[in-house]
Amino acid sequence: RGWGGAGGKEEAVARHARRLGGVIPRAGTAAVKLGQAMGNRPDVVASPFLEELLKLQDSAETFEWEEARAVVEAELGVVIEEDFEVFPRVPEAAASLGQVYRVKLKGCDQWIALKVQRPRIVADASVDLYFLRILAKFARWRLGLRTNLPEVLDQFGAKLLEELDYEQELRNGVRFKELYGMIDGVYVPDFFPGMTSKHVLAMEWVEGQKAPWGSESKRLVNIGIQCTLRQILDSGFFHADPHKGNLLRTVDGKLCYLDFGMMDEIDGELRKNLIVSIANLINRDYDSLAYDYVLLEMIPPDSDLMAMSRLLEEIFGDASDGGNPTDLNFRKLAGAMRSVALQSQFRLPAIFTLVIRSLAILEGVALEADPNFRIVDSAYPYVARRLIADAGQPHFRESLESVLVDADSGTLRWNRLESLIRAISNGSSFDDPAAVDLTEATPAHDSDLEKVVDFVLSPDGDFLRAAITADAIETLDALQLLLASTLATLLRPRRP
Repeated sequence: RGWGGAGGKEEAVARHARRLGGVIPRAGTAAVKLGQAMGNRPDVVASPFLEELLKLQDSAETFEWEEARAVVEAELGVVIEEDFEVFPRVPEAAASLGQVYRVKLKGCDQWIALKVQRPRIVADASVDLYFLRILAKFARWRLGLRTNLPEVLDQFGAKLLEELDYEQELRNGVRFKELYGMIDGVYVPDFFPGMTSKHVLAMEWVEGQKAPWGSESKRLVNIGIQCTLRQILDSGFFHADPHKGNLLRTVDGKLCYLDFGMMDEIDGELRKNLIVSIANLINRDYDSLAYDYVLLEMIPPDSDLMAMSRLLEEIFGDASDGGNPTDLNFRKLAGAMRSVALQSQFRLPAIFTLVIRSLAILEGVALEADPNFRIVDSAYPYVARRLIADAGQPHFRESLESVLVDADSGTLRWNRLESLIRAISNGSSFDDPAAVDLTEATPAHDSDLEKVVDFVLSPDGDFLRAAITADAIETLDALQLLLASTLATLLRPRRP
């Protein structure tokens, strides 16, 4: 039945959703963070509740200056009046876990974003989590949910406690900067370990503008998409909370990432399976996609894969504005996934809810500037290049073969090969997958196309050469039959 109830009228559901949205902020920090996390679970939460839960991103209240001062002085061993040239009493921003001040040390020109954690939050959150877990067990039984809510809560609790450690957030931010700070168009702030403790975090203050970004939206969102793809599919270490408040357009036009408390990591095998599944989705190979979802632990191994294949075809068709997977609308997909979860054994692992949310946020920003923007269409060039570049690995080679070669006839699917080459030509180079501009088509990169040719001629490309040969033989056979038939017609004696 889900969070929306069974058979209730839409207005009643919306009223209950609004009531829940008003109660959660008064129920404690852990409840607020859980509400924000559940706003990422379209397989559990109905649409009216999702809308209310997403509002929690902006609902945090500030705490008193004297409390913030006490934390800073105790943790850093400083006296604010003696060590800081500027330290305002009013924070620049407040969130569920802490609030941020724009400060400057004496004798230093560097402006610093100083994040101060709410007092007593660790103890309060621990108690909240205990009672919320009891509630989760009851809710799963009462609402008849297939999703294991206590397990979801345990994962959430572990992430919350990690997010409460600002020294860990500093390490996350430093690692993120090392991995992605050099991508063209991306900016990651510097961090200051000497001014960071368990409950105080110091990083570079970045001047910028939050979304929407008007005419710059498409360019900045595309940078974000390519950076997110590199995070998810290359390194595996990704920003799990990229809402609008954590993304800025810098004064020089770069996309700046903020807030590195909630990060996650996808292991190598999972990343490979995810790349293959995207390729199968784009090529509408729903039979292979159902098997991919078994490998991604979205579907139990003993499921009826043929039935799931038909269901996936229906669901992705409904979530695509034009019926084509490249027209996939992530906001529609959220509702579609919930329908799948209610109709089948489909279960969306927690890590993929974060991935989908990350991409959905970027899609929403882009749609404000361009109603025709399609995120899957933007992502396909990257996936296509990865399939070619990594085709030496058996997993990618098998996927590429299934995409390009007809399993029954052994002949080449020329339309898919053309689509693959076009995608590679319209994207950025293998060596610079982040530098893409959606505002205009990007010309083909000779190095990319050379790698396609090199792959076809390499030992790993033998299946393509075999398929091309099979096509040529089939074509020659057809020509021979046509020629024989034509000659027979021409040489047939005419009746007087």
